[in-house]
Amino acid sequence: MCQLDSNIEKMFAATIGEFIEQGRAFTGYDLTLRTREREKVKLRHADCRQGVHEMQVLIDLVEFDTWNKDLHDLGNGLQAILYYPNGFDKSQYQPVSMVQFQPSIPVTPIVSTTPLVAVGSPLGSDDDDDDADDSGGELPDGTFKTDYRGRLLIPTRFLKSIGVVPKDEVVVDTYLDRVVLRAADNNSDSSNTQIVERNGEVRLSKRTLHLSGLIGNYTIENDNNCVVIKGV
Repeated sequence: MCQLDSNIEKMFAATIGEFIEQGRAFTGYDLTLRTREREKVKLRHADCRQGVHEMQVLIDLVEFDTWNKDLHDLGNGLQAILYYPNGFDKSQYQPVSMVQFQPSIPVTPIVSTTPLVAVGSPLGSDDDDDDADDSGGELPDGTFKTDYRGRLLIPTRFLKSIGVVPKDEVVVDTYLDRVVLRAADNNSDSSNTQIVERNGEVRLSKRTLHLSGLIGNYTIENDNNCVVIKGV
């Protein structure tokens, strides 16, 4: 096992970001192969395997985002932990070794905003809306912008106002010109919910925003025990 140093962890985080943007299911070995190829570095998967699975960004991806992990049968008696987005048909999984990638382009590493992350992330707090330069957040005019992955962070204060706390579920309803968040109850559709992150925030995906025709900057407000997101 190796404890990933900061440079290697940033390389793996960049690969994770690439796979997330593509909606690609992946294993730890896929991460190693793709990172070797893109970064032109020598990595032994046996040395990095455990360190990769212990990366906070992967833990948060499953615990707080719309991703899952399962032990997956690869055939020939082989199994591996597979990370995949909600709705992904695991029978369609292809190992990186079978995929033809486009020429390498720079990828911005994922940096978790939680206090447990090991690589250069800012420490979050209940009232911290993130650095608006790369993590999105609130702008001086009171509107909000997305992060480099196109996700919109819904700050803690709006979610507290509808009575939800970390690890609660919120229902995400998309309409033609807005996204509405409300506290989940026993009648909520589990396929249309998200878990509140450990800092008390929620990040809406680019896909969710685009389903409502929202592009650019956004307004966020509380209305009738809901959080309402609209375009500017």
